[in-house]
Amino acid sequence: MGQGPRGVSWAPYGRGVRLTAAVLFLAPPMILAQTPPADSLGGRAPSGVGADTLDAALPPDSLVVPDSLVVEEREVRNLDEHPRPVPVGFATGVWEWDEEALLSTPALTLLELLEEIPGVVALRGGDYGQPVSATVFGLGAGRVRVFLDGVEMPALDGGVVDLSLVGLGGIGLVRVERRAGELRIELVPLRLTDPRPETLLEVATGDLDTDLFRGTFAHPFVFGGTLSVSLDRVDTEGPYREEPGVSYGAHIRHTLFVGERAGLAWELRRRTSRRPSELWNPPRVGRTDLAVRGRLELTPSVLAGAFLQRSSLETESEGSIGTVDALPVDGGPRTGAGVVVSGSWRSLWAQVELRKGWGRGLASSAQSASAGGAWPELGGFSLSLDRERWKGKTLTNVNGRAWTVPRFGISLFGEVGRGRRGVPIPFVHSDAPNAPDPELPSEIPSVTDRSGYRVGAELRTGEWVLAVAGLRLEADSLHPHSLPMEREGVVTVGGDRMGTEVVARIPLTRLLSGLDLQGSAQFWDSKESWRYLPRRLYQGAFQFHDVFRASGNLEVWADLGVRGRDPMQVPLLAQELPPTLESVPFQQSWFGRIQIRVVSVRVFVLWENFTLRDHNQDYPDRLLPPTRALYGVRWTMWN
Repeated sequence: MGQGPRGVSWAPYGRGVRLTAAVLFLAPPMILAQTPPADSLGGRAPSGVGADTLDAALPPDSLVVPDSLVVEEREVRNLDEHPRPVPVGFATGVWEWDEEALLSTPALTLLELLEEIPGVVALRGGDYGQPVSATVFGLGAGRVRVFLDGVEMPALDGGVVDLSLVGLGGIGLVRVERRAGELRIELVPLRLTDPRPETLLEVATGDLDTDLFRGTFAHPFVFGGTLSVSLDRVDTEGPYREEPGVSYGAHIRHTLFVGERAGLAWELRRRTSRRPSELWNPPRVGRTDLAVRGRLELTPSVLAGAFLQRSSLETESEGSIGTVDALPVDGGPRTGAGVVVSGSWRSLWAQVELRKGWGRGLASSAQSASAGGAWPELGGFSLSLDRERWKGKTLTNVNGRAWTVPRFGISLFGEVGRGRRGVPIPFVHSDAPNAPDPELPSEIPSVTDRSGYRVGAELRTGEWVLAVAGLRLEADSLHPHSLPMEREGVVTVGGDRMGTEVVARIPLTRLLSGLDLQGSAQFWDSKESWRYLPRRLYQGAFQFHDVFRASGNLEVWADLGVRGRDPMQVPLLAQELPPTLESVPFQQSWFGRIQIRVVSVRVFVLWENFTLRDHNQDYPDRLLPPTRALYGVRWTMWN
């Protein structure tokens, strides 16, 4: 397939400019016609405020919900969750987006959300609908893990989960934990807080015939519990309109409550990706995850849980369903079950989990324990220990973190981790014909051994932030992710790398209230070449955010920024002698976004790669769109 023209004209992208102008013209009357939520309109009187004084207490630009629309106060219940005591921040290596943040971010997919984290490298087989994954610190198969409501989603068609088969429909919290030897992506279902049924809609369209639809309906009182149903779809014609792709799925979750201390939830998630048959075999891949989870409050500070989950992969190739010849792992189902107990005592917390797995590419059993503590006047720490039984071998991983509270504006932090983890699929080893490294042993165990540490400091002065950390990584072998874009990827010898990362925030409120400059960068030594780990990667943006009107019913976000990285090796053998690994060139993308919220309606415009770089790619010849403008609406409605 051709790569398209080297020069890019403005003509194919005029649609985005016209649609942007149209949405800015049509937005005001459309927004003002909507019914606002109670919390911003005064539909529920504050404590101690009588009905006769409510109107006088409201700001002039607010609206009062008629009495007939006020919902009777009822307790809204959710399934209890095990605590997540490690705080969010660069020092701890944890990033989190709750429901409000997910509606405020310019990211439309899980991969785009991960790109906002410093050091994360996106690995895309193309545009929307094509197979994708992400990594950090050069992590390969078995070390990029996705969890849904505390239960791991197993890799089914490669060494990691294909993120094009993971939608954000019905998700209310995304939490990402970046460790030296692991990238943990946790998805938490939507939690209901209002006694009224709620509908969330995200609709967008733009250049390259790109369309996005994400809709979620949630009801707090139905069938004896709570119910949420969502649909999620994104499709495009791809770069130069030559690579059509689509990912779509559905989700349903129902929760029942038994007494005051117990709850049971069942959840079904199904997502399918369709891709050009001339590029991928099979061109259609579907993933289904069915899970049952129970929680029981043993005491006010101790929570017990149990789960049972079954995941399966369905493929379609040349008219036949279930074809898996092109996959390194068969499409048979994977089943997991386990129990979890968590508790806290004063400033300390602990959690223990026992798991059992059935199916190819899963650990037969696993045990994990974590504990930690936090003190407002000192700081905190966390320790975790994981043990897996993997093909007759017991593999252990240990990770520890500590951080201090600021003293004179300076806080310190550190992390250390070491351990072995199983690789869920067989690989083409690099001692095969045309191998790039003849020193690699002929028998490579199906495990990876990694260690690393991270030590740094953070300086805060008012709104100014500067954080610097030193990094060191060691690995015995480097495994590819083995998704369709790198099925023939080879395992190579590891080594050690030294790096530095920097994060900064500079307030620019003297120029404009709500404006600041934020950025991050990673720099790695060049003495060794690791795939998925460019020598330099960075991102930065001017970001504006402010809330207007006394009621807070007008809110504006704006971003103008850039992401980039140096040339990067990928685990594919180049067709040359002596054989080497393939390399993709320098990549850079400038982007812009504006989003305006009036009451509960958010209108947004996104423009990616507006400098028209036409050869951005994460894999050889898998070109990304040279540019694209999107506009859309995010709308919260109370039924």
